[in-house]
Amino acid sequence: MKYKSPKDFAKKYLEPEVKRGDTLEQILAGKGGCALGGFDLNIGGYAVLMHGSENREDWESIKLKRNEIAVTEFNNKECFEKFKVDDLFNEIVSGEEQETLFSS
Repeated sequence: MKYKSPKDFAKKYLEPEVKRGDTLEQILAGKGGCALGGFDLNIGGYAVLMHGSENREDWESIKLKRNEIAVTEFNNKECFEKFKVDDLFNEIVSGEEQETLFSS
């Protein structure tokens, strides 16, 4: 699957649960993160940046707030972009509302 940006990847990751009708609280309670062949993200907990090294001493752990999602790999390149889950949730919901308005 092609993603336009780290933010797009994060939104696409959350989208199925939002469209199913899960609340923000349910999503935060049930999600941890994913690794999809060249794309990684974490919700809450810690994001780990490996800085291209196999040596754990070179790795960097970054503490995330419960409501933060961090993309740490995008298109096979290490990165660090952080977003608020509630902002992405609201964007997805707003997009659905727009689709409903224009399809009526």
